[in-house]
Amino acid sequence: MTTETSETGAGSRRHGVVWSVLAALAILVGGFFWLDNWVRGQVAELAVSKVEEVLSLDSDQAVEVEIAGVSVLAQVLTGKLDGVSAGVDNVRLGDLSGDVQVDVVGIPVDLNDPFDVTDPIDHVEIAFVVHEDSVRQVASLLSLSAVSSVELEDGLIQLGTGIDLLGIEFSLGVGIEPFARDGRVGFAPTTVDVNGSRTSAADLSARFGPLVDSLLQPQELCIARWLPAALTVESVSVVEEELVIVIGADRRIFSEAALRELGTCDS
Repeated sequence: MTTETSETGAGSRRHGVVWSVLAALAILVGGFFWLDNWVRGQVAELAVSKVEEVLSLDSDQAVEVEIAGVSVLAQVLTGKLDGVSAGVDNVRLGDLSGDVQVDVVGIPVDLNDPFDVTDPIDHVEIAFVVHEDSVRQVASLLSLSAVSSVELEDGLIQLGTGIDLLGIEFSLGVGIEPFARDGRVGFAPTTVDVNGSRTSAADLSARFGPLVDSLLQPQELCIARWLPAALTVESVSVVEEELVIVIGADRRIFSEAALRELGTCDS
């Protein structure tokens, strides 16, 4: 009887120890996840504030942030965040309006000052995506001639217009290729459909000279003056039905000095 009672008591104590250990582990794991979520929230808030500064956003404009990796706390403790992405809809850069995607990779973390992001970042890229409807709204800026239609297809901006040549009215479809140069987004006519017959812009210019100069004159919009000087317009292309402007950045883009000065377009 005494032996059975002793064994029962020992078993109860062992169970008690096991449950105590499990409870302690549960508290530690729960504490870790709580702290990790808190750190994730702090990083997200910092990312929002920096994107607002870079793009000169209103404080009420929504910024969606996604932080790469399973544990943000673990990344902070190792001294570098894997990456942060941010998306903002309906951003205006001068005459153009579109959606912005910011991707930042390899963000150094100083454990003595975790919110200091002045050290060089591995890579920063910003994509400014202008939808076809928004391109239509600035059609008058793409050509000196009146524009009747705008479509984005086959890597070009296709403009529908018309022109009077020697008293005869011709309907024209002008294929415009976008390009980037010195902080500007440019639009250069490359192909022309005259009453359904395709020719190159160069051939049309050679045949009719000054009569078509206004139609074939490249147009440019300065984007750099709406952005910090640390940002560079790298490329412009038509992707499906969108105009995509890729913007690169200095690796110290989030420092106060980099954000203080706006860019310019070289003359």
